[in-house]
Amino acid sequence: DALRRASREVGFAGEMLASGQRTKDDAVDADAARERGNARYRQGAYGEAIDAYTESLRIAPSAAAHANRAMARLKLKDYNGVVEDCDACAALEPDYGSKVYHRRGVAKRELGEYLESVMDFERALRLEPTSGFLKEERKKSQRAFELEAKTRPTQTRYRVRIDDDDEDKGWATRSEAVAMECVRADDDMESESEEEVTIRRSRSTADAASAAEQSPAASIDVVNTDLVKAATKIATSKPLAPPRNGAEFEKTYRRAMKLASSSSADARVDVLRLVPVAKIPSMFAGGLDPDILTDVTTTVVRDMLAIDPPCALEWLDALPKLPRFAVSLALAPPPARDVLVRAFDAVVIERDAVARARAAFAL
Repeated sequence: DALRRASREVGFAGEMLASGQRTKDDAVDADAARERGNARYRQGAYGEAIDAYTESLRIAPSAAAHANRAMARLKLKDYNGVVEDCDACAALEPDYGSKVYHRRGVAKRELGEYLESVMDFERALRLEPTSGFLKEERKKSQRAFELEAKTRPTQTRYRVRIDDDDEDKGWATRSEAVAMECVRADDDMESESEEEVTIRRSRSTADAASAAEQSPAASIDVVNTDLVKAATKIATSKPLAPPRNGAEFEKTYRRAMKLASSSSADARVDVLRLVPVAKIPSMFAGGLDPDILTDVTTTVVRDMLAIDPPCALEWLDALPKLPRFAVSLALAPPPARDVLVRAFDAVVIERDAVARARAAFAL
């Protein structure tokens, strides 16, 4: 009995060892198949990439293989397949990353599931709250949902200004009634034909114009373009507040990018100098969008280096250490990368330090 029991124990141990070896071998084979899929994907052979990822999943299911196959399927517009893979990836690893929810959000939008798409982008933004790219994608899905559900119908309003001496200091009584009637009527647009809507709006416009003419103290509010320009100039001349997080930085920096070329460079440098270099890792914990990353680097090399070399070199040292740096740089638009290369080539001061920093950018 003792011999038989010992024999069974030895046999069981041998089976466990063999099982462990097979599991290890399977993992190696699955990783190899997934890497083949990655290589095919980079070559643009998306169908072959899907086959390789499928082989990897057959050997040993993994969240990474599902996520990668979802991306390849997205390229081929197999949106149902994308949703299937993203669901499987999230089931295996709920915290795999924002890209899974982003891919599923895109697929669901293409399938007409707009509200579910918005929810997926919300999940992605919880993982990368500063990503402007994800915010834009969420906005697209929100607009599509609103158009389909007609939750924001266009409302026609007529604004008529009256003298400040009037005790109401508000809208002229008759014109206000006409405007409010237009709003109420537009809320019921779905029950009218297109011709009826056109006739009603024409009459409402005529009524509003008549109300303005009959009120001697009323006048149409005319936008003064000179005042608008003056207000814009005042707004842009206000002192900049230091951004408290990545989202505020991106908003302020994009505003500076939109200024006229004569003042945009100075404005961008001013924004960068507001960020304490020690806080760069925590402020951009979610990484930087590709267009922002390349523009910030170009501004640092081309403009800030001449104004504040120590600060510029600290930025160049900190940027490559940000999360997803290599991915963001690889996804940058080619024209932006070309401008960045030219900026590095044109450096005439601190050449050795800049050359060391440039090596991290692989440019």
